Amino acid sequence: IGTGSGCIAVSLAKSLPEVQIDALDVSLEALVLAKGNAVKNCVDERINFIQSDLFFVFNENNTNNCLGSYDIIISNPPYLRSCDIAQLPREVRFEPRIAVDGGNDGLDFYRGIIPGAAKFLKKDGFLFFEIGFSQRKGIEEIIGRQDTMKFSEARKDYSGIERVMVLTHG
Repeated sequence: IGTGSGCIAVSLAKSLPEVQIDALDVSLEALVLAKGNAVKNCVDERINFIQSDLFFVFNENNTNNCLGSYDIIISNPPYLRSCDIAQLPREVRFEPRIAVDGGNDGLDFYRGIIPGAAKFLKKDGFLFFEIGFSQRKGIEEIIGRQDTMKFSEARKDYSGIERVMVLTHG
């Protein structure tokens, strides 16, 4: 979810030739770029590019064939606080605002994906997502307000900062 340029989807498709991937993004421009990257890497046949804001396209179309069908959902969401974007380094500010702006507290995306993922994951399926510096506590509070997705682990980046959270559907 939030495939952007498609780097995660394309990398997974190249590394795991037996998988089929649905890559969602709200931005049509991002999907065109992602599709081009998939073509360049010869994995476009195994990636479905879908324009959607989170799970909206599935809910809107009552696409029940996707309910409970995913083993894994992965996302690198917008998680920056709106007020912090102007102070970002120049190389990050070129990103479209929609790709980085996580709302006033940076947690808007998590409020949607955590409860929404349970409908689309198989039992014991995984939800992986990137988190921003010092966001774990706020995300754990969001997890605590629902009862289908459970915290599994947090993984640190090379600088020792918690960067990826893993949840399980159970």
